[in-house]
Amino acid sequence: MSAGNNKEPAESKNLVNPFASPLTSATIEPLAGNPNPLPPPKLPNVFTKWLLICTFAAGPSFFIGGGMGGWRVPAVVGMVIGVLIFVVGYTALEFATVIQQKMSKPVSRRAAWIAYLTRVGISIVFPIGVILDMFCGIFAVGLSSGITGVDAGLYGSRNISQVSVWVECLQYMFTTVVQGILLNFVLFAYMGVVWMICNLFSRK
Repeated sequence: MSAGNNKEPAESKNLVNPFASPLTSATIEPLAGNPNPLPPPKLPNVFTKWLLICTFAAGPSFFIGGGMGGWRVPAVVGMVIGVLIFVVGYTALEFATVIQQKMSKPVSRRAAWIAYLTRVGISIVFPIGVILDMFCGIFAVGLSSGITGVDAGLYGSRNISQVSVWVECLQYMFTTVVQGILLNFVLFAYMGVVWMICNLFSRK
């Protein structure tokens, strides 16, 4: 056998092994084209988003609370302040590092949007929204009255002359915050179920 037969053809050196692992791997974009990681949030946009969500979500509670307070100015102001507390709280929470890390995952973002849009939808559907908020509102009124010791002004005009404007405003604000916390517990439980469903059906 000649020495020339032991040499491989020059063309074979340029062949690519189809079973070899690639030297570089392409970056696969998450579902729905969401960038990963997300761009840094902008404060005006985040505040406006949560202002709209909290305003719609608080609609039934605002209607019930306003009727109980006879739409007096201290009652309305107290409820508005209570809603703004959640707006500021959600805005600050979105800028937290741990929340940004969680929301960088498409499944988490999808579950959060589904949960909050569902909450807003329930608030718009009048009977369902009122019933859901009414049960949490009754418990919130009893709890806040027991803690503060003030219940005048929460039940129509009964003994309203004995309660100062500031006390009435504070009572309605505290009741709004307590009711919002209770509703958020329900919302987060629902969000957990949505996350498990989204995670189950999402593609790796």
